[in-house]
Amino acid sequence: MRGQMEKIRTSLATEIGCFRELLTVAERERDILLKGSHQELMDTAQLKLAIAQRLSVAQQERRQLMSRLSPAAGGGQPLRLRDLTAFLPPEDQAPFREALGEAKSLAERLSDMNRVSKRYVEEALDTVDHLLGILSGRGASQGYSPHGRPAAVGRPRILARSV
Repeated sequence: MRGQMEKIRTSLATEIGCFRELLTVAERERDILLKGSHQELMDTAQLKLAIAQRLSVAQQERRQLMSRLSPAAGGGQPLRLRDLTAFLPPEDQAPFREALGEAKSLAERLSDMNRVSKRYVEEALDTVDHLLGILSGRGASQGYSPHGRPAAVGRPRILARSV
């Protein structure tokens, strides 16, 4: 049992390391989006994918280890991470709870950063779509008034023909 718990703790440490790496990449991704150098996004996406795959492997290993402990817990219910504290000696319980708290905090920060990046991408796509609408003359309110509100415009001047 002690060996299983040590392997679980090692796997959890690997997961935390992956979350930290993903946060660093997500921050770089946000910076790339803000400065508009979108050609750099592909490298960032590949790096995120590689880290996410390592994270997935670590999580699968941990879940397999936890499932082996599950019958020892009784009740047939799968164990949660916080349930594992009971399998540790008292002196190891507090550090384990701290590691769980850190993993949860990192996962939440990563989720928030991904939401922000998603919003940046959606806003950029909306802007491109809006500009394409202006250029193509699609829709009635594809321009802006002097006060920044959408306003109807005539045919686009860029595509207008001079006679």
